[in-house]
Amino acid sequence: MLNNKLVSLIKFAKKSRSIVYKQSLASLVAKNKIYLIILAKDIAPSSLNDIKKICKNVDLLYLEDKLVLGELLSKNEVSVFGISNINIAKQIKLLVKEKNYGKEN
Repeated sequence: MLNNKLVSLIKFAKKSRSIVYKQSLASLVAKNKIYLIILAKDIAPSSLNDIKKICKNVDLLYLEDKLVLGELLSKNEVSVFGISNINIAKQIKLLVKEKNYGKEN
């Protein structure tokens, strides 16, 4: 189960239009405009390989499964999304380290 503060930060990122989905992720990573990538724990291995190739200089964080992330973002399923706001990304990373939640790369 996700921490309430983490849920609030992700929902705030969504409201502030700081969530970037897979379609736009590669181009924004190339422009250094993505500060954190959040992945579902059950992401397909081929998708994970693609993301790792593209996002070598961006921190990866594994959280929950696709259905939980999708519900959090008002979608069916979400396997990967990026955070384009540096301050929100920093707060999420800090929270994850404090609570020892998820797995960071």
